[in-house]
Amino acid sequence: MITITTTSTQDVAGCLYTVKEQLAITDSEQDSLLDGLLRVATDLVEQEVGYSLFKQSYQETVPAYGSIDLLVSRRPIVAVDSIWQGTDSGSPLSSEEYYIESAAAGQIQRTTPFQWHYRAENRLDIAPIRGEETAKAYTVNYDAGFVYPGTTDDPRTLPWPIEQATHELTKYYYHNRNRNDAVSMKRIGDLAIEYGKGNTDTNQGGLPTAVKVLLQPYKSLA
Repeated sequence: MITITTTSTQDVAGCLYTVKEQLAITDSEQDSLLDGLLRVATDLVEQEVGYSLFKQSYQETVPAYGSIDLLVSRRPIVAVDSIWQGTDSGSPLSSEEYYIESAAAGQIQRTTPFQWHYRAENRLDIAPIRGEETAKAYTVNYDAGFVYPGTTDDPRTLPWPIEQATHELTKYYYHNRNRNDAVSMKRIGDLAIEYGKGNTDTNQGGLPTAVKVLLQPYKSLA
């Protein structure tokens, strides 16, 4: 189970000014439209990478399985505030007992195994049943996500390719805002435009290929 304990104030992973500059738009008549498209693009980028982009605080209960690793679902980890065995009552683990092994993978590690409470098969060797735990053993309070310019938080950590992917997707929807999907080709004199070709995956309902390439290194593997 996971809950957000502090919500990010950011909801767009792009800059309206930059998008207008790239589109060569100098007036403010379409600011509202572009702002809405930036928000749509941000949501789709988050769906593509598989996690929330912006830094937030979370409380998550996770199983241990007797290993030296705990894996949280939101990443990259910025900081671990506390880890409790069971619910957040009593005393948390000492911060000297664990460390962030991989922020990008959501991996917290310690030198001795985290305890494992499992249901065992009825065998002489008392083998634990794979994937089962009688209780979620640890409650983790942590911060995860990227910081985008414009906040009062830490300096920017949002990767530039993610921001550019958001801009590219915004521009794509802007250019196709009046497109009729029932029309596959338009011809004006010697100029012919055939939709669904080039560097997009529109015929499969996917994102433009250029956007996918920019986001590929940041996709969650979990």
